Amino acid sequence: MVEFSSSKKETMLKQALEQVPHLQGLSYRNSEFKGWLDRTTASIKAEYGAESSEARRFVNAAGRAFVVGTETGKEQEYQRQLESYEDVLKALLGIG
Repeated sequence: MVEFSSSKKETMLKQALEQVPHLQGLSYRNSEFKGWLDRTTASIKAEYGAESSEARRFVNAAGRAFVVGTETGKEQEYQRQLESYEDVLKALLGIG
């Protein structure tokens, strides 16, 4: 496992967190969210360990997705998931 310094860890988490407002401004159909989620998940697993409580907390942050057939419902679910990931990033940084 690669260990980041505390400041590098904090920088990585802050960079991921700073991208959330941009993602929130996009439709649920955007192509950026999956890339952001994959990169952020990989970084957290590399920093904390794939089986760490921090990594599990982030991976499981969104919980079960609700199957919603309407455009509004899909958008609300996307925003709910983003908020869940944002909350975990803030908790890992000790803010909010």
